[in-house]
Amino acid sequence: KKLAAATNSMLLLDNYEVSIYPNVTRSVSAKFVSYAMDLSADRGFFRRDLGNRKLQWLASQLAPAYVRFSGTGGDRMYYDWGSGGDCPGPPLPKCWDASRVSDGRKSKPQCLTKPKWASIVDFANNTGADLVFGLNGYFLNDDFVEEASKSGGVFAFLVGNEMFQAAEKDDAGACVATQARNSNELYERFSSGGGGENKNIRLAGPDSGGDIHGEYLRQLTVPLFAYLTHDYAIDSRLELGNYMPPKRLLLNGKDKHQWRADLDAYGFQDTELWVGEGGGITSGGQRGVTDSFASGQWFLDSLGVYARSGVDVFCRQDLVGANYGLLRDGCPFAGMDKAQPQCDFDDKDPEPNPDYWNALLWKRIMGNNVLEVKTKKSFLRAYAHCDENKPVSLVLINTHCCATANVTVVIHDLERRGGRRLDWYLTPGGADSEDLRRRRLLDRGRGAAAMETRLNGALLQIVERRKNQNHLVGDENRRGKKWKLPSLEGKKATMDDDIRIPPQAYAFFAFPDVPPDFCGVPPARVV
Repeated sequence: KKLAAATNSMLLLDNYEVSIYPNVTRSVSAKFVSYAMDLSADRGFFRRDLGNRKLQWLASQLAPAYVRFSGTGGDRMYYDWGSGGDCPGPPLPKCWDASRVSDGRKSKPQCLTKPKWASIVDFANNTGADLVFGLNGYFLNDDFVEEASKSGGVFAFLVGNEMFQAAEKDDAGACVATQARNSNELYERFSSGGGGENKNIRLAGPDSGGDIHGEYLRQLTVPLFAYLTHDYAIDSRLELGNYMPPKRLLLNGKDKHQWRADLDAYGFQDTELWVGEGGGITSGGQRGVTDSFASGQWFLDSLGVYARSGVDVFCRQDLVGANYGLLRDGCPFAGMDKAQPQCDFDDKDPEPNPDYWNALLWKRIMGNNVLEVKTKKSFLRAYAHCDENKPVSLVLINTHCCATANVTVVIHDLERRGGRRLDWYLTPGGADSEDLRRRRLLDRGRGAAAMETRLNGALLQIVERRKNQNHLVGDENRRGKKWKLPSLEGKKATMDDDIRIPPQAYAFFAFPDVPPDFCGVPPARVV
């Protein structure tokens, strides 16, 4: 009886209006949704086969993108390279040698060999991604940097990772100075812009969390292609399967506009602003949260917040590995975590987590120009985009624990009402909708911890077909398999049809009949 009463009283929220205006506020990169690959041993970097054909095929579906190879492991990387090979190398200085221990895992110094480096370059080339590589900022191996940059395989170099956080409080200033000095040296020695011979050198940094670090920028004397910051916005104390309440998501947008203004104020007006790492919860994420359908609330909200706040690129941490990967391959922590000791790469190809589908749909549906959009309820998150190749599109996120949101979309300044609409409703997979709805009422959100996603009611799965079948579609891997994406087509509707977003679910919408001039030219950034 209590469940029936709750069902009747909490089924449908009042009608809420979302307004889209013909005001393009800014534009993001075509590679706005990108991804990271952690160089750390406890993320499986040295055990994972980057040549796995299915891994490369899944990553290629996200092109165009940047792939950022960096992380704590990059801080502790030595290079088995040329006459100056430094493996295993001298002890790391204190600035880089914080213990960085979490959940029983510790990242130890490792050696990067030529075959492993070749696999990194091949991965980027085969997936259509531009490679951004994180260097050990203390030991700049000249042979490695020169060969890597001249080969054309590297789009940009990073120097160090999270060095400000790694240092003890009294050593933070020394870390900042060392990172800036080595960044200046890298550019000046190898870049044609700094007097070297290589036109391909681009410098990015500082690849660290928190707000814009003014002292680092003050000591930097060379051009910076991109400023990378990190963001882990979700409370790490979440219970397994818990949902992301509105107040937590609202914090995600706090002060993000200030980052761009601070960067301009320090004289780096031409520098792009990136989230180099965004994984929701730090230290590898949280099982049942950042690898589940529930994560989409945070992930899609972050993409919307950052796109309108001055961020040019968002690199999801990680493509694969830990508990926050877009993909899972059965080895979250390379067997180095006592709580999750499993690690079996044998005959195990990666499979998508729910946020892989979210990233893929965002790239296919949402344009690069950010439109002004308003909604009055904090639990209903709304973001609208468009560009010359994509119509006005909208993503709606219902963070309410238990009730469906009834939504009316108003597109302002249109002479003609009505028209076509395409709908992509995303709901947790693994059970029918009635079962999930009842479960939400009982446990306040654990139904959203599903590891699978339904699109307009159909379970999203990679289709795998053997060579001996006649209707092969996709790409072949070394085991003789081919893969095909499921249908990602939107459901046909009209602009007058109801929009109802289930609790803790989200949906994309496109409006192909809105005139192209609605999506105007983004304003020039005033500096």
